[in-house]
Amino acid sequence: MKKNIEAFIRYHQSKEALAEYTQIGAAAIQLLRLNVSVSNGAKLLGQFVDACDVAHWGEDKRFPDPVKKTRDIGEMLCNQVLVQQISSFDLFSRSIVSDFARFSSLARKNNPHLMHHHTLCILSPQSRWVASPCCNEFENKLGDLISRLTDLEIMIQWKMSQSLQSVMPLFDLARMCRNRIVHGDGIVGSDLEEHSESKQVSDAFANFKKHYARADLPPLPKLVRGKQIVLSPANAIFFGAVLYEFARELNDHVCAQISDKEFVEMAFFYGCLVETHPARTIKHRDAGARIKYFLTSRYLFKDTARIKDASFYLKEKVWGKTGKVNVESTYWKVALARHEAIRVEPVNKNV
Repeated sequence: MKKNIEAFIRYHQSKEALAEYTQIGAAAIQLLRLNVSVSNGAKLLGQFVDACDVAHWGEDKRFPDPVKKTRDIGEMLCNQVLVQQISSFDLFSRSIVSDFARFSSLARKNNPHLMHHHTLCILSPQSRWVASPCCNEFENKLGDLISRLTDLEIMIQWKMSQSLQSVMPLFDLARMCRNRIVHGDGIVGSDLEEHSESKQVSDAFANFKKHYARADLPPLPKLVRGKQIVLSPANAIFFGAVLYEFARELNDHVCAQISDKEFVEMAFFYGCLVETHPARTIKHRDAGARIKYFLTSRYLFKDTARIKDASFYLKEKVWGKTGKVNVESTYWKVALARHEAIRVEPVNKNV
């Protein structure tokens, strides 16, 4: 992996997890379908449900046509995976704008859409240094997914590569399938059918294979007006791979405008200030090790070796106010204080 911004590493983890869930879930349902493809399949499927041992479910259920039932469940799984793939990209493409504004001084200086009075942390009314919300507002300036890529080109001054432009119809195909699943009971409409059969989509499919694929691609689903959308597990994973290429290029664009100092600030922000971050841990011996962990495991990976001392990059001063008293600190002092606070806080297993 190359450099990653926080928004991208979260998206990468989500995409990888969805691919695994799809493979394992589809395999489990296929195995179940094979097991109930017998004369007493209805009773057998009920026994599988009983084996879950859920107290408030009635026992000895009989499911009519168990083969169709399990096949429908498999199709629903793949459709919902696509919905989640789109949701993950939606969240990523919003979060990357706020991360860009938060950690790139170049962006704040030169991009008129991201200029604002900025600080990473503020003093709360309880006299506690906490994460500043000043950059979150930029996420709300993006429109719906139909215009998302255009909005991103404007907001973060990103220019889409020609190879990515050549596969844009696949992005639209995934988005349109998701919309019909969520808003149209999964029934194919005329616009989706026409788009799926267009030369633009067939060309985009060939271009994706040329520019991004290392192995043969699964055939695209046959989408017929008035029929249900039926995605194979390979389709669901493929659409996730298409979205991932857009996310990867956006990540590269943003990371190119973030300095080593700002990567350290990102590690400080998410490692010390954001209290609900899933990678937060109390196991580090000191604040420097905590920040280095985020750099090594999430942002810079092997490149972290060139950053010897995190405190060197965190000398920027911050000011707050408690009542009528002005309070001065630095990012490093905040990191030290937050590290001690994290060490004594109880571990929240639900975070």
